[in-house]
Amino acid sequence: MSNFIKTEIIAKVSGFQKNEDGTFQIQSIRLDEKKGLVKNTIKIHKEVSEVDLTALVDKTIKVLKVEEYKKGFKSSYAGQDFKLVRNESNQDIFQVNRELTLKVDNIVAVGKAGEDSKIQSLVKNGTRTDLFEIKLKGIKLNSVQNIKGKEVILKGINISKMEGVGTFYNTTVLPELKV
Repeated sequence: MSNFIKTEIIAKVSGFQKNEDGTFQIQSIRLDEKKGLVKNTIKIHKEVSEVDLTALVDKTIKVLKVEEYKKGFKSSYAGQDFKLVRNESNQDIFQVNRELTLKVDNIVAVGKAGEDSKIQSLVKNGTRTDLFEIKLKGIKLNSVQNIKGKEVILKGINISKMEGVGTFYNTTVLPELKV
């Protein structure tokens, strides 16, 4: 179901590793205040020379056509290509941005005292129709009631996949009307 979620990764390259199949892995290491040093690895399905890869170190890239693989709360990433992007702050960065566009078929209040909302949407998946739900954390029903029946863009999506239970989606970002 998550194939309609657009994912992009922005990462500062700390290092790389060439794979035997001609592809390579980008390593991005950054300091997280809560976790200490954190290393993220992204496999890129593209052949690039070692000279060109060496030139990427300490540069910031945007990974294109991202595939995300989740197991519990752990994720691994692969991409088809990349491009250099500006990083004005020159800080170490590893940022996963997810967004999706959908039609809001229903909205319900959830949680204690209705402090959260849940968007429900009927999503066509080939010949099958599924119910897609995404929780809006900290966003009350009355602040999103006006989007019912409209197409919206949701950003800042978090995904939790629990074995035997299912996949859960949430965001803390107010939906934007698609224009």
